[in-house]
Amino acid sequence: MSDFLHPEPAAPITVHGDINGSFNKNVNAPMANGRNSSQRNVHGYAPERFAAFAREVLAAAQEITLPDDRRAQLVQDAQSLVEEAEGSEPGHGRLRELAGRVRGALEQSLMQNAADAVATELLGQAQSLF
Repeated sequence: MSDFLHPEPAAPITVHGDINGSFNKNVNAPMANGRNSSQRNVHGYAPERFAAFAREVLAAAQEITLPDDRRAQLVQDAQSLVEEAEGSEPGHGRLRELAGRVRGALEQSLMQNAADAVATELLGQAQSLF
């Protein structure tokens, strides 16, 4: 029973690779625990996808069914999304926040006009970012 409750630690296995950037992971290494522990998962994080999405929103902004003040906010958020995505150090959290605002405006457009094909298409693209 003692072997079951307290097994011998396995030898660490190190994985090396280069998929959208390099990574090294020591699979069986002890976990870092405590107050200062953090995990940052940016799998699939591609700022250029956020920028491309925002540019499509900007190109179609006049076709989306929204009140003028809400459309102006949509355009401002989409422009900010492009600027953040193309900046020297785009923040993943900031990109998600801005894309979320844009997505919210597109959802509002669909609530006002369920037949808004432009908003429907752009919302489909937005879902792939999250």
